[in-house]
Amino acid sequence: MKYYFALARNFTLVILTALAVVFAVGTLRQSPPNAPAIEEYKETTFARALLSPSVFSFEMKLYITEKDKASQKDVTSVCVEGVGSAFTVDEKGYFATNNHVVDVAAKEKFCTDNLAKTRNVPVSSLFGLRFNVKNFIIDSQNRRWNVDVIKTFPESDVAVLKISNDQTSGTPPKKWKVAEFRTGSPHIVNGKVVSGTGPYVVPDEPIIMIGTPLELPFTITRGMLGNNTFRVGGKTPYLHFIAPINSGNSGGPVISLLDFKVIGMATMTKPDFGGMTQQSGAVPFWEIQKALKQVDMK
Repeated sequence: MKYYFALARNFTLVILTALAVVFAVGTLRQSPPNAPAIEEYKETTFARALLSPSVFSFEMKLYITEKDKASQKDVTSVCVEGVGSAFTVDEKGYFATNNHVVDVAAKEKFCTDNLAKTRNVPVSSLFGLRFNVKNFIIDSQNRRWNVDVIKTFPESDVAVLKISNDQTSGTPPKKWKVAEFRTGSPHIVNGKVVSGTGPYVVPDEPIIMIGTPLELPFTITRGMLGNNTFRVGGKTPYLHFIAPINSGNSGGPVISLLDFKVIGMATMTKPDFGGMTQQSGAVPFWEIQKALKQVDMK
């Protein structure tokens, strides 16, 4: 009898031990409470490492030259400074940004109006003003290179830049890392992203922007696409996305976290509900590519 009791006891201990091991393994396999945040951090870190070499801060300096009344000598000063973002579209040193970021005429008007206001004189009294523009791209290591505006597309708010032959800040790379555009419609199959046909985006897909919001370089902002496109005055459709755009984001790439490809270019906000909220918009990647096809990239 004692033998059977001992056998039952040992059998019970084995069962309880096995259950304890199973419970312990199951507990270890459970995700920690901050698992979603950790996964988001991994995505963002991966995207930053992958795309930072192809994303740049953009800076424009508009110089104004006029004669000093007393000395009659030319005096040059910076009248307007603008900031934005840009990204590479060709390894030979071509970049895309927004047209409104490089719009010289608008900035010259702003400069002239501001000068007249500061001096409390009419704009018509200002004459003999000469303007000169310098455009720069700055990488994540704070290296700066001159760029020239090659072609602009005001209707889609796209501008194409090229590395300048006139460099004062060091020799630029011979081969630039290029930000890749999406080539097809992503589908999720068995938990993996595969590419289908057509220049499409997926409603609600997670996205990030890399840019220079509020002059803070290489800042990543997370968000998601909306369900629709919208238009503001022109024919070009803008991708609606839910993420804040600040001054300096303009011209930066909007990147999908499904395939880490460029699906748009951050370009504008649209006031809504009496100006209380802002809807963000991006030039779709197919519109950017349409513009790039009209540029002879030699």
